[in-house]
Amino acid sequence: MPAMTTQRQKTTPSSSTSTPTQPQLNRQDRVGLWVIIFILLILYQIIATIKVLQLQDTLHIRTSIPALFALGMSIIWVISFSGVTLALLRHKRGASRFAMGVAVGFIVYNTLRLALFAQADYDRERLPFLLLIAAILLVGPLLSLLRDIWRIIYKGRGF
Repeated sequence: MPAMTTQRQKTTPSSSTSTPTQPQLNRQDRVGLWVIIFILLILYQIIATIKVLQLQDTLHIRTSIPALFALGMSIIWVISFSGVTLALLRHKRGASRFAMGVAVGFIVYNTLRLALFAQADYDRERLPFLLLIAAILLVGPLLSLLRDIWRIIYKGRGF
């Protein structure tokens, strides 16, 4: 007589065997998390845009970034984040991949902006730490991209 187990195992609808599953965020939870992140980034960029407009005359003293460039980039990021948020809320196909791409672009942009335009000693001293944090934040999306490329290349070859 086979031994009975007392632990209950979840079954997935696509398989006939029962396998234990780990708790994971479902698609709606991930989309909700992305929406919250992008709404916060929209607010951050709106504040940055207002700050550039208010400090336009004194901005050239504190930083070497041109005020018009800072204003334009803030507006571009607000539009990008708004587009991503709307795509996520409408459950558009590929919206989460687009969101990841925009987030990676924002991380790279801010890291490069600080590396190129930082003049204060405080900013220069924290630059290695910020580069490390940016590299760590980019590992996940980079691995996801490599996984997708791997699947595309080897999908039809029977590997």
